[in-house]
Amino acid sequence: MALITSAQHMYRSKKCFDKVGVKYVPVAANFTSSSYRRYNWESFLIPHTSTFDSWNALIQEWIGIVAYKFTGKI
Repeated sequence: MALITSAQHMYRSKKCFDKVGVKYVPVAANFTSSSYRRYNWESFLIPHTSTFDSWNALIQEWIGIVAYKFTGKI
């Protein structure tokens, strides 16, 4: 069985499948990346606006993992 989901949600999805004992092949989709990369002091002090979107997605996934652990899904 193929487990197809967003790369962002793969960790949580794999944990759910592992808990119920389903054998699967993980297939990640919808990778996110940024072509905007500047490595200088200004970019470290003043982040690009897309950085906030990335943090928002990361925090939402962390909350999802914690919620799944509390509800016994993983």
